[in-house]
Amino acid sequence: MVHYILHYFDCYGRAEPVRMMFMLSDVEYTDQRFAFKDWPLIKNAHPFIFGQSPVLEVDGKLLAQSNAINRYVANKYGFAGKDDWEKAIVDSLADLHHDYFTKVRPFYGVACKYWDGNFDELLKTNFLPERDIFMGIMSRFIEENETKSGWLVGDSLTFADLLLFNHVLIFKNWVPDLVDQFPKIRQHRDKLKNHPKMADYLSKRPHSIQ
Repeated sequence: MVHYILHYFDCYGRAEPVRMMFMLSDVEYTDQRFAFKDWPLIKNAHPFIFGQSPVLEVDGKLLAQSNAINRYVANKYGFAGKDDWEKAIVDSLADLHHDYFTKVRPFYGVACKYWDGNFDELLKTNFLPERDIFMGIMSRFIEENETKSGWLVGDSLTFADLLLFNHVLIFKNWVPDLVDQFPKIRQHRDKLKNHPKMADYLSKRPHSIQ
């Protein structure tokens, strides 16, 4: 049996979609969490091969970069798409999410109190314009796929859905009306929240606001 160790901060962040895939697949793994205060002391040591987190350890082998980890786990356990075309579209949505998150990092950093800044100003000038573009695109994919499944791609849940879901759950902590004007995103969120395994997982996972 493969032994997985997921190394990440004690929060949801970039590792939560991997945790969700393991949970939905009933895969046992070690959820190796560490405090933010410890990061400067450990980031240049084993197993952080890029000086970055998360890292997935697979029988002692190390894989860095969150989307590389997402794709690896998704391909192993059926969350990557069902054919080459679906996989390419899922990858494109994951890359879109990465680009979007990079754009809203100024707001995210202030919201998490990583650095100083004007929360209200960044909400207005940085986060909301980018959110509207990103949620608009995601809403279109859900709507176009609605008769087939209501997921973003094809007829099954993919890690692109989990990236969107995780983002919505985290950012509602700072923007309570995050998806009020996006009914397809709300529908997508509720579909996942009401999944029996997911509902149980969400009720028991360690609390975090990020």
